[in-house]
Amino acid sequence: MLKRLGDAGGSELAKRSAVWLVVLGLGSSGCSLSMMRTAPSAPAERTRAAAKRCTNDVLWPVLDTLGAGVGVANVVIAQNAAPGDVRWYGIDMDAKIGTVLGATQLAVFGASAVYGYVQAVRCENLRDEFEEKPDFDAETEQRKTEPEPEERPDDHLFNYE
Repeated sequence: MLKRLGDAGGSELAKRSAVWLVVLGLGSSGCSLSMMRTAPSAPAERTRAAAKRCTNDVLWPVLDTLGAGVGVANVVIAQNAAPGDVRWYGIDMDAKIGTVLGATQLAVFGASAVYGYVQAVRCENLRDEFEEKPDFDAETEQRKTEPEPEERPDDHLFNYE
């Protein structure tokens, strides 16, 4: 289709359309931004159920990191290309546009990866809150209000046996 547009004298239109498709595709990407379930920040919402729902797996941030790495590779390819022209994903374009698109890919996926890693750590911390505190009632998901029986200082003076 791009070749037909180019033959019809619309090569500039084809290039611009392809660039915008790539930009829109990159802008709508970011696995972590769309797939991570976050841990709540409000103390009242930090429950065992919320800890079970949030995502502590780093699969999505790792995929975003790979996408950011491809962005770095695209910048390097564009910078090392002959002045003026670079072939990027099968499309001939100006090296400056290739650099901008690679940098955009790096920024979008890099930001999404950072967000994903931060959310995974927040979820893990929320899960740790419930594992380390046995004074939570699992059924009501609230702190036990009954105080633990404490030893009185004079208990050792009396023999209750």
